Amino acid sequence: MDSYTSLLEKPRLPQPSLQKFAVISIFSKLQTAPVRLGPDSEPGAQAISQCLQSSSPAVVDQSVREVCRLVLNSNMDLSRALLELQSALEGSDPKFVPLFVKSLGFLVCVGYERSNGSWKPESHEDHPFVKILSSRREVERELVNQVLLFMAKNKGLGMAEVCEFLRHFLIFSILRMNASDSSLFLFARQLITSMASFCCSIPNQALPIFRALIHCLKYFPLKSLEVTRNFCYVVECLVDSFTVVLKQLVGKGVLITEAQLCGVELIENVLSLYMSPCKQSDEIEPIVELLKHMLVAQKDLALHYMPELASVILSLSVLLIESDLEHQQLSILKFLQFLLKWKSKIEYAVNGAEYFLSEELLVIFPVISLISSPSKSVKGAANDLLVLLERLLVKLLTMPKINLAKKVGYPSISRPELIAYRLLQHLWFEDRNSLSSSFFLSFSSVCGTDVQEMHGRPRSWAYQLKELALWIVERRKSGLPVPRSQEILLTEMPLLFGAIAAVLVMHPSLGSTAIDALASIGNMDPKLGVSLLLSILFYNNIFTRKDVVYQSMLPKLLGMLPSLASQTGMIPLVVQTILPMLHKDAKPVLYATATRLLCQTWEINDRTFSSLQAMQFIGLLSGSCCKYMPLLIADRSYVLNDIPVTLTSLLSDPNWEVVAESCTSYLLSSTERIYSWATKLSSKSGDNRSPSSEGIDESEKGMAQILLLVMHHACVCLKHYLPLEKQLRLANMVVHYVR
Repeated sequence: MDSYTSLLEKPRLPQPSLQKFAVISIFSKLQTAPVRLGPDSEPGAQAISQCLQSSSPAVVDQSVREVCRLVLNSNMDLSRALLELQSALEGSDPKFVPLFVKSLGFLVCVGYERSNGSWKPESHEDHPFVKILSSRREVERELVNQVLLFMAKNKGLGMAEVCEFLRHFLIFSILRMNASDSSLFLFARQLITSMASFCCSIPNQALPIFRALIHCLKYFPLKSLEVTRNFCYVVECLVDSFTVVLKQLVGKGVLITEAQLCGVELIENVLSLYMSPCKQSDEIEPIVELLKHMLVAQKDLALHYMPELASVILSLSVLLIESDLEHQQLSILKFLQFLLKWKSKIEYAVNGAEYFLSEELLVIFPVISLISSPSKSVKGAANDLLVLLERLLVKLLTMPKINLAKKVGYPSISRPELIAYRLLQHLWFEDRNSLSSSFFLSFSSVCGTDVQEMHGRPRSWAYQLKELALWIVERRKSGLPVPRSQEILLTEMPLLFGAIAAVLVMHPSLGSTAIDALASIGNMDPKLGVSLLLSILFYNNIFTRKDVVYQSMLPKLLGMLPSLASQTGMIPLVVQTILPMLHKDAKPVLYATATRLLCQTWEINDRTFSSLQAMQFIGLLSGSCCKYMPLLIADRSYVLNDIPVTLTSLLSDPNWEVVAESCTSYLLSSTERIYSWATKLSSKSGDNRSPSSEGIDESEKGMAQILLLVMHHACVCLKHYLPLEKQLRLANMVVHYVR
């Protein structure tokens, strides 16, 4: 240090120019000094540190330049120079911060060029830009500029390599937003948007930059509304910049396919964040509109639909399942409709003969669920989309099985929506003698019994799903606890399982079991009742088409109706669905099916039916047999008045004989309940009792006496279909009532 003492006194002169010359003289001596006094020696290091830590702007400015010159002339090791400048940055006056950041950025460029692009920090702790960013908040603005300069100066070494060098720094910039200081996201926002804008000036080399930025998006912590809003801003900048670059590439006729694939990757990564359970905001509409805008721009450029967009359709299907707000549902439906129309303009063929099992088939059930939406806009969009999906289903049914190909290429561990599609593919194409479906979802240990095999043969996934649903329903009815894992299944998975099962309905061999699974899902989640009813009507329309040979599935499909009526609110809808099949001029098979369905509805829901509903069922059956039937059931509320006329027709109808015994038995049970309630009312012993405690609906409380007369009359007319024991109960009730 004594060798430099006299020289270090000179920078204290008051004139800036003399100060600079003094610094130059110090570094000149460092450059020519022997190793023991050189830049890497202890005296030399102390001299450099003292110059860099000066309070004089002229001294600091010249010292920084001289350090950089030492590195350029190979008189000082790069890592040592970075360490000296980094140390000076951390303890300097704020006004010197931009100067130190510029010098550090310059040396990073020098080091990268000398390594010919092979410099790759092993971790974020070793990255020079990470060290700068971690030092103090004042570095952020200038650091963004230095990153852009680094990219511009080294683009000749390969932009992919440059982005690989920046990867740890980009990820760190995003992850630090998890800290308590919410303002930390501003730097990441500025960095990403600046890099995206930079892409517009180098379109031919922009794709590696976009890929690096897209890869980093998955690290965004959408755990606060503020971060989510800024994420939307970042995505908007990315989409705008990508669209500008794509237009330039299309104009040049280069890298078009690569650019489109990059766009698909952008959409996938953005949507995957909004399917994360950790997200704070459910405001997906602006993002969906942005991503749709990007694809609309591609279509306007006359670009073709990319098969890779299939994963986007799957992501949108999951988002549609999760969305509860109408404006979100509408934006997703319109996006799906755009994709399907764009896709319909091309054919996906392998050797001109094979077709893939379409991903959009998984959208069918969620879209059907929205047909009942009170919003005209949502309902209209769902109807329009369903028309496109119906064409796909018909094509699937009319296509020879040999022409249907299995799509490959999805990663083994992937996002939930891709797993759902892979499960659908596996189930559709699996060997029936294989148990491999249990690899995806096995329920044997849940139910406590082995449901995977029956008579030595494997049972299907749809069958296992049905068994699990029934097991859960039975445990809830018995008041037994349902395991936590199955509670999650009840709340999170029914609609997704329904989407898979709804496609399997069209399977040549699994269709019947899939229908059973759908019915069981309805019992497991009562909220899906209307959706399942609409699904029945949708598939009924398809199965009755002349170009479809699935008419044999109709009875099985309609057989779902009685189970849906287990929910009180669904009973009128189910009955209204069955009524058109009860016309006298209906086909005999259809008429018999409707009669059986009506009786099964009563049988399954006997204890939940009110006495009035029971009589309405008898009235409907009676009216359907009467020649005046079209007039009699115009309004379901009048069937009770018509029973004296129509009951005779019922007794003479051959179809009645098939169901007479069970229907009469259920009618007697309802009559006994209303009789017991009417008796208690007349004796004033039931004044303090709730009608529901006696199995009586509240609506019947004031009409019990009148309703009893009608029901008793019907039971007497039908008593020949009752066994002796029940006839005696009926006779005893009448005697007791008269007395």
